[in-house]
Amino acid sequence: MKFASDIKATITFLHVQASYPIPYAGLGEITDSYAYRELAQRIVAAVKEVINAATQKAKAAAVGCTGIVVRNSSISTAVIEQAKKSSCNHDLHGLTWPG
Repeated sequence: MKFASDIKATITFLHVQASYPIPYAGLGEITDSYAYRELAQRIVAAVKEVINAATQKAKAAAVGCTGIVVRNSSISTAVIEQAKKSSCNHDLHGLTWPG
């Protein structure tokens, strides 16, 4: 947070959730659609708690921040899509912000 505060950066806390929970191989697969929904809801609730705690710390440090939860089967695609929405430049070497 100090570094972000020092350079007046804005932080995006991003969680990408797979479109469908991946069953643990060898431990049995979840096949009931209710179980999938329940698992997805629990994951989102837990993630929102973590993101809320992180955004509170950022705001306490006077750092601008955004917390986002998205559903996408491709983590890299979701990161790139969010970077575009946030006006970030991206290439094979990573993400950079203008300024």
